[in-house]
Amino acid sequence: MTITGPEALTLSLMIFTFFMGCFAFAMWQIRKQKRAKRLGK
Repeated sequence: MTITGPEALTLSLMIFTFFMGCFAFAMWQIRKQKRAKRLGK
């Protein structure tokens, strides 16, 4: 099953946005943990 046309573009855009959101969330969590460790010392 292959999708062509605007549907494929929309789907790829949704997947791209989803992965970017996950990546940004992960980076934010790591930064928060580092800050917490620094305050804990």
